[in-house]
Amino acid sequence: MNRKTTGSMLLALAAIALGAAACNSLPVPDPDPEAETKGTMTVNMSDTLKISDTMFGIFFEDINYGADGGLYAELVANRDFECTPADAGGWNAKTFWTVDGQGMKFDIATTDPIHANNPHYGVISVDAVGPRLVNVGFDGFRYEKGAKYDFSMFARQQGDTPVKIEVGLLSDTGDVLDSKTIDVKSKTWDKLSVVLTASNGNSAADACGKFYLKPLTANAAAAVDMVSLFPQDTFMGRKNGLRKDLAQTLADLKPQFVRFPGGCVAHGNSWQDDCYYWKDSVGALEERKPIKNRWGYHQTRGLGYFEYMQFCEDIGAYALPIITVGVDCQFAGRQQAVPMDQMDRIVQDAVDLVEFANGDTSTKWGALRAKMGHPKPFGLKYIGLGNEEQISSAFEVRFKMVNDALKAKHPEIVVVGTVGPGADGGDFDEGWKFARQENVPIVDEHFYRDPNWFVNSAQHRYDNYDRKGPKVYAGEYAAHARGNPRPNTIETALDEAIFLTGVERNGDVVLMSSYAPLLGKHGHMQWTPNMIYFSNTKIDKTTTYEVQKLFGTNAGTDYIRNTLDFGNALDRRQALRVAASAVRTDDGDVVLKYVNTLDRPVSVTVTLDNAKGIPASAERTVLTGPTFTGKDYSLTHNYIRLGEKFVVNLPANTMTVIRF
Repeated sequence: MNRKTTGSMLLALAAIALGAAACNSLPVPDPDPEAETKGTMTVNMSDTLKISDTMFGIFFEDINYGADGGLYAELVANRDFECTPADAGGWNAKTFWTVDGQGMKFDIATTDPIHANNPHYGVISVDAVGPRLVNVGFDGFRYEKGAKYDFSMFARQQGDTPVKIEVGLLSDTGDVLDSKTIDVKSKTWDKLSVVLTASNGNSAADACGKFYLKPLTANAAAAVDMVSLFPQDTFMGRKNGLRKDLAQTLADLKPQFVRFPGGCVAHGNSWQDDCYYWKDSVGALEERKPIKNRWGYHQTRGLGYFEYMQFCEDIGAYALPIITVGVDCQFAGRQQAVPMDQMDRIVQDAVDLVEFANGDTSTKWGALRAKMGHPKPFGLKYIGLGNEEQISSAFEVRFKMVNDALKAKHPEIVVVGTVGPGADGGDFDEGWKFARQENVPIVDEHFYRDPNWFVNSAQHRYDNYDRKGPKVYAGEYAAHARGNPRPNTIETALDEAIFLTGVERNGDVVLMSSYAPLLGKHGHMQWTPNMIYFSNTKIDKTTTYEVQKLFGTNAGTDYIRNTLDFGNALDRRQALRVAASAVRTDDGDVVLKYVNTLDRPVSVTVTLDNAKGIPASAERTVLTGPTFTGKDYSLTHNYIRLGEKFVVNLPANTMTVIRF
C-alpha cells in the first residue's frame, strides 16, 4: 500500500469519526482564522526541476558513544580486553570488569592470543567457588522480561584441568535472571555459546543490570576473550546487529543515503594511530583491529564496513563511505601526511573497497563479503575522499592519487570530494578551485553556524551557484544557539528547515544533505547539539529530528517552481523568516512545506496554476514547540480544505506540511 492510499484511509476514518456521510470528498472544518499578516504563493504545477534521489540522508559518526554503547547492540563493554590509556584517561585492559568476592585471580595476558589484532585476553581462576567476574557494561545492561540473549566467548583451559564457568544475567537489584554453565575443556581457543532468557526485567524502566562469569572449578584457570552478550531482537534480526529501537528511529527518517564511519573519525588525529582503515573493520570479529576513538574512547569496530553497508541495504539507502586520502585531521594541531612512498596502501584501500562492496565472489574482497554472509554485491555507488581537510599541497597531491586510481579502475563510482572545514575562507576557495580542476563530481560543504546565518545566508546560498561545476553535498550542518551545552530549540530546528527549503529549490546543484552529529548518549557527550539523544533505556527525539523526518518522509523527485510574496506586509528581514517549498513525490503526491519563524502567525493564499485533479482536502502536519527537553514539542495532524486557490494559515514558530 502506498503512502497516498494510506493517507486517504486515515482521512476517511477521520471523516467517519466526525459523523460525515459524504462519499466523494472529506468534510472540512471551518477555515482557520486568518492572520493579520497575509501573503501569496503561486505554484506552477507544470514547471518542475528534477531532484536527486539522495537529497536527504543521515551522517553517522562514532561520537558521543554513537557506536559501542549506542547503535551497536553489543552489551559487554571492553569485551576484547583491549582498552588502553590511549582510549580515555585511566582506562586499561581491565576497565569495565570488576571482581565480586574474595579469592579470585583476574589477570591480563598476551601469550598466544586469538589473533595478532586482538593481543590481550583475561585469565581467571578461584581458590574456592563463589567469586564472580562482573562486567558493568555501557552504563549497565538493559534486560527485558522474556527476552533472549546470545552469549558467546572464546576460551581455553590454562593447564591440565578443564574449567566449568557459569555465565549469568544480573538485574539492577542483584537478582540472577538466568544462568547457564559452559565447559572450558580445550587447550586451544574454542568459541563457546549459549542462549540466556531473562526471567524478569530490571526493577524500573530506567534501571540497568550487570553480567557475570563465575568459575565453578577451584584451583584451575581459564583464558577468556571476546566475551559477548547480544540481544537476539536486533534490528532486522541481524547477528552482530544494531540496537533495534535506535536503528528503527534512524530508519523512520527515511534517509536516502547514510554517510559513515564519520567525519574526523575517518582520518583520525594520526594516520599512524587512529585512522579508520576500513580493512581493519571487516572479517571475523576477533580478527578486527580495535583502535582508540578520535573522540576519546575505545572503538571495537564490531560495527564495521560490512554492518554499515548491510544497514544501508536494510533501510533502502545508498551507502556513502568516507575514507582517508592520507592526511591527518585538520584539528589535530598540525597537518601530517602519509609519506609518498607509503601511499600505495591508501590508494589500494580505495580500489579494494569497491571490490569488497561490488566485486564478484571470485575476487579476494568479494569472497570475504560472501564469507561474511552477503554473496550478492552491495551496489556501492558513492565514495567520499577525505573530510574537511586543510586544502594544502600535501592534501591535493594525495587526493589526486586516490581519485585518479578510482577513475581508472572504477569509473562508475561517484566521488565526493571536500572543500575544507568551513563555509567560506581560504580552504573553501582553494578547495573549490581544486575540485573544478580535477572535475570532482560532488564536493562536501560543512557549516556549523548561529541560527540567524541559516535564515539570512544559507537559505539562498545556492541560488547563484555555478550550474555547470561540481555539485554540492551539504554534508555537515547545524544551527548552533548560544549555551553550554548548545541547546536544541524550536528556533534552531526551524532555521535549519528554512535552509532545507533552499536546498530543495536548488536541487539541480545540491544533490545531498545531512545534519550532524546524529547521536548523543546521555552522560557521554563530546559534542552538542545532536539530532537524537539516548540512554540504554530511552530515546529522546529533538525538534531537529522531527524537521529532518518531515523532509525525509516527504522527499520529492521534482521541485515545483513557486513564488512566495508578502508585499509590504513584511520587511525584507521579516520576509526571510518565512519560507516555502513545493515538490512532487515518486508516487505522484504534491507536498507543500512552509516554515514560519516569526513570533506571529501569517496567512498565505495559495494558487495552484495548471493544476489537475486537486482533491477537496489534504493531510496537514504542524510542528511546533518551545525548547528541547526530549518531549517538549508537538506534532499536530489534521486536514485542510484545498482548491485551485486556498488559504493556509501558519502559526508562529512552526513548520507545516500539506500533502495531497
